[in-house]
Parts: sequence; structure tokens; C-alpha cells
Amino acid sequence: AARFYSYVAAVYSDVLEVSNESEASVATTSIINTLAPDQRDNTNKFLTSLSLPVKSLSGSSLKVLEAHKKRALADHYDLVWDKKTPEDKTKWFIRNDKIDKGAKAGSWNTWILEDADVFDKVTPPVLGSLFDKLEIEKVKYAVKRRILEEEHNIYFWHGSTGFEKGANLDNVTPAGVWQNILYTELVSEDRTRQMSDKEYAYSQKILAESILDAFIRCWQVKYEYWTQRPSMRITALDILVADPPFPSFVSGHSTISATAAVVLSALHPEKKEIWMNNLTDARNSRLMAGIHFDADNKLGEYLGRQIGE
Repeated sequence: AARFYSYVAAVYSDVLEVSNESEASVATTSIINTLAPDQRDNTNKFLTSLSLPVKSLSGSSLKVLEAHKKRALADHYDLVWDKKTPEDKTKWFIRNDKIDKGAKAGSWNTWILEDADVFDKVTPPVLGSLFDKLEIEKVKYAVKRRILEEEHNIYFWHGSTGFEKGANLDNVTPAGVWQNILYTELVSEDRTRQMSDKEYAYSQKILAESILDAFIRCWQVKYEYWTQRPSMRITALDILVADPPFPSFVSGHSTISATAAVVLSALHPEKKEIWMNNLTDARNSRLMAGIHFDADNKLGEYLGRQIGE
């Protein structure tokens, strides 16, 4: 999802910089169709519903689009799932016995960072287990301390359908959550701000690419001790979200959210308190959902802030 957002936001922003909104929409539709061909009909239908004069792409716009498509090919990005389960399941994310080819853990290149040694200085523990006593303790802690008011926040950061915060729509992973927060604060709620489409598109692009770098760096660490995202539910305990706890070491939500908060504070410093408050919310959601200990959150925030800077 983080990779998907980064491509879409970058194509729209970069084409808008050299052309106009109509061409930016056409180019964005083209990259979405490339990345998620199964959704082609829905994507094309949405494009035709826009009241924009749709035309062929100019040379400058086409050049931008082809450059991003070339990068997608180099990254082996593909949202088409294979129905056949691979023999070596440790290399891929498996959902419903199908391969998610867009989510090969730890194999992507970062978008912005050329070199970063912050993650080389920490060594993850050995493989964890869903049945480790330590992991079950997270759930027990959350059940004991969680209050009903936390449920809204937990579901919001988990990305579950039907839970909204402010004017945001449904969220898909922290990458989508932060894009929705950006929209809420800069567009739907801040009516006094005189911001051009190019400025907002640029903010989306930088946010998406920064989150992607944080996501990749974090999962390059997590990949060493847990290769597949848990997708089952611990039924014996009262856990609010579908994911059981991740093995303890570093929280992805905290890493990504710290990066997002730092980057947005640089782009839009007048709303720094809001960005940082959302970082705190993201940390608390993982703690109160029984997914991470706060030590995992602290390490994630430490690493995420460095990536954001």
C-alpha cells in the first residue's frame, strides 16, 4: 500500500508540475491501471466521471509517466495475486493461500534515501511465535488497561472500514491514514489556507515517498524475525483488531508515523502540534490493541524520526 500511494502521488504531482490537472488525471489513471490491472474498469470509470477535458498526454507528461512505470518494473511491483502458493513461504506474504506479489518483504529499494545506516546498528531477535508467552502478555495488558474510548482510535489506525476520525474516509494502512490526515487538515478543515493544487499534490508526494522509505526500512528489520504479516485472530482473548501481536522489537506504525510527523512538520510547521498528536495516537493504538509493547513503539519512533529528518 505504501508503494502504491508513492507511485500514484508522485505521478500526479510530477505531471501537474509540467502540465495541467487533466493530464495529471490521465497519467494517474494509467499508472494505477499498470499497478492494479484488476481494477482497470473501476479506475477508468472514475476518470470519466471527472469533469475535465481528457486528451492525449503531451510529451513532457508522457516522459514523467514512463519514468515512473520504468521504476515500478525495476521494483517488481505487481498487485496481481498468484493463486499458486510458493514452496518457500518465508519469502512472500500469503493471503488466503495466494501470493501478494507486491509485498515481498525486505526486497524494495528506498525512494529517497540513498544510504542510511541507522538500521544496521540494531540486530533483531530470533523468530518469534504467535504462542510465545511474551506475545500473549501484550494482549493481556491491552485487555486489562484498554477503555472503551480507545476502540475508535485503535480501529482508525488499523484501517478498518466504518471507523472515521474527523472527516477522513476509510484508511488502508498507515500510508493511507496519513494521507487522509493531510487532506483533513489542509483541505477539508483549513478553509483559510490559500494553497494551490500543485502545493497540495507536492505535499502528498513527499509524504507518500517518505512513508515508503520508513516502511521499507522498518520491514527490512522485521523481515529478519517475522517474514509474514499475521492474518489470524486470537479468539481466546478479547483483542479488538484482526491482527495478533507482532514479535517484539520495533513497531511499524510508530516508525512510519514518526517519519510522517517529522516530514509534515517541515512542510507545514504551523500544524506541528497536530502532526505530533497523531504520532502519539498511532503509538497508543498499537499498545492498546495488544499488538506491541511501548518499548517497540519507542524504538520505532526513534528510527522513524531519523528517517524523517
